[in-house]
Amino acid sequence: MSSNRGQHIQAFMATISEDLKLYGLLHTLIIEQRLLYLEFKGDELAKNLKQQVPLLNRLNKNASQRTQCLRSLGLPNNSQSVVRILNALPESVRGRFATQWKSLNSVIEQCRKLNQENGQSSAAFHELLTELTQTSITYEERLTEAL
Repeated sequence: MSSNRGQHIQAFMATISEDLKLYGLLHTLIIEQRLLYLEFKGDELAKNLKQQVPLLNRLNKNASQRTQCLRSLGLPNNSQSVVRILNALPESVRGRFATQWKSLNSVIEQCRKLNQENGQSSAAFHELLTELTQTSITYEERLTEAL
């Protein structure tokens, strides 16, 4: 393996290690976000969301870097390419990185699911607020209008 190819593979693997840490932090914030929605704590929710932004930006940057590494290696951006990279690693580190890759995919799915649930909570919260703040005609007012 040429040193240039080796550098791309090392860069690819480094982003996985970092993303595991970042997604761990994001996972915690997303769980807290759900509780803040349920507790109607708007100021704390805004702070929570602000904390998520730099994590999401870094995660996006790392994903882009992995995509660029794959392109530099002449590989498509898909799971088969990752398997090829893992298989190219020495056996002494292959298992550790395969475990990290599997863990990363698992935490990404967990965060995606929690985020989707939070989106539903947010929509329900906004719907409830709209219902509470809209003036609606009472039964008595409707009866008066009908007569």
